[in-house]
Formats: sequence, C-alpha cells, structure tokens
Amino acid sequence: MKPRARTLTALITLAAVALPAAGCGVQPTGVIPAGPAPSVAGSRSELLTLYFLLDGQLAPVQRPWSGARTPEIALAQLFDGPNDEEQKIGYSSLLPTGVSPQFQLTSADGTPTVTVPYPLQKLPPDGMSQISCTTVAAVMSENQYVSSGGITLVGPQLTIHQVGCGIG
Repeated sequence: MKPRARTLTALITLAAVALPAAGCGVQPTGVIPAGPAPSVAGSRSELLTLYFLLDGQLAPVQRPWSGARTPEIALAQLFDGPNDEEQKIGYSSLLPTGVSPQFQLTSADGTPTVTVPYPLQKLPPDGMSQISCTTVAAVMSENQYVSSGGITLVGPQLTIHQVGCGIG
C-alpha cells in the first residue's frame, strides 16, 4: 500500500473511532423543576356515531354528545333522522322518523338484536345498514364484543339474521 493510501486509511479509521467517542458535548443534568402538573382534565367531547346517507352512500356522522352513548340512545337518535345542520350538508335517512326501536344484546354469541315496530319488507337494504352500522358503533363504544356476523333485525312478521354494515 502506498504511503498516501495508508495515511488516508488511518485518517478514516481515526475518524470512525473518534466521532462516536466524542459524543455531543451535552453534560448530564439533574431534575429541572417545571412547576406542578395540570390539575384539570382537558375538555374532551364524546361523540355519538350515527349512520345516514350522503350522496346515496352510507356515511358516519359523529355528533357531539355529553350523555350516555348506549345503543338505545344511538338508535333513538338515528330514528329521529339527521338534524338541521346535517340536512344542510346533505345527509338523509331511509328510516321512518319517530319510531322507538328496542335493543337487546344476546350475550351468548355477541349478536345485537334490534326490534322495530314496522314491517322490515318496506325497509331498503341501505336502511337496514343504517341500523346495523349505528348499532355496532354504539355497542363497541361501550367496549362490548360484537360478533362478525352482523346484527339481527326483528319486525312484526319477519326476522333477518346477519344484517351487515354495508360500507365498502
């Protein structure tokens, strides 16, 4: 090896060893007082997720909600339809307004059941998906298990099993 190459190799080796050993020059310090910790929790708004239609597609709407977010409350809000602000944006519903559905969670297999007081035959598939998606979102917001098979919809003359969300 030529003397010039040896010198270059030695300099590269020295730099490779010296740089990590040099550190950044930051000296360790003790604890620095910064005052007391915050004593008030931040104001976090809870959201109630409902599913309406927007431009003919199923879409979630998250309403600020300060009360309980149970499936019963979510379904009651769903069946009240989009509020004025949501309607101005273009949200709509295929569900009859003013209906009070009943909710039940079958704990054995995690299948939510929603009973409505009108014939399911009159309800289009996207309307069923509105109920299913809203129910699943509400059940999950309570940290409860929901089976992957969807929900069961019960009407006066018909029961439909495995009603899915229909988003996709």
